[in-house]
Amino acid sequence: MAQNSLKYESSTPRKPLASRYAFAYDGSKRPEWVICGVANFKASNSRGRLMPSNSLERMVKIMGVLQSDTQQAQDLLTTERSPYARRTYVRTFFSMIDGLTYQLKQLALERESEGLVNFSPSERDQLREDTKFIRAPENIRLSLECLGRAYGSDYRPAYGNHRWGSLKRAIAIRHHVTHPKKLGDLEISDADLQIILDGMKWYHDNLCEVLRQCFLSLISTGINSIKNPTRIA
Repeated sequence: MAQNSLKYESSTPRKPLASRYAFAYDGSKRPEWVICGVANFKASNSRGRLMPSNSLERMVKIMGVLQSDTQQAQDLLTTERSPYARRTYVRTFFSMIDGLTYQLKQLALERESEGLVNFSPSERDQLREDTKFIRAPENIRLSLECLGRAYGSDYRPAYGNHRWGSLKRAIAIRHHVTHPKKLGDLEISDADLQIILDGMKWYHDNLCEVLRQCFLSLISTGINSIKNPTRIA
């Protein structure tokens, strides 16, 4: 693949963080709720308690930093296209995935602590990271699926999509870059970079969708609690 034929642009237009992460839409696709707003949204559950927003607020702040770092690395990749820029992008992108994966797991555990979902002992150990090492693909799946269940969603990411395979291959490329054993491990070819960009697209799309469904459920719970208020003694 020719060097100048690669597309380094983001899969979505550059926007402020809050605008970029609008997850809930009405029929006209107009953003109604964004992640930064939902972090301050307190919805009553069936027991009349208010859902704590600590984990949401923490995730919003961390997501802001990680997204900013990733965007700057992508800008460098677009303008410079050097081996250094490629390695920087890989490290930064997977730092974002690692950070968000942990935060999603914390959100799921917070929901369980509120009695809103029940995970198996094995799932709970993995969410708490009290278990043995979890491979990155399994950890990503765990975080997305358990968060969805925590909010009453049966959404399952598109594992049959070829981009899921690209993400798994991208993880192997990241491993070589961050733990090089030979000089070749530090080289990222055009083909490698395209795999990484495809994997990024899979993660972005599925993260957005699971969060959209979770926040729609949260909003729906709040609306229902207003229609059917629970008296708190």
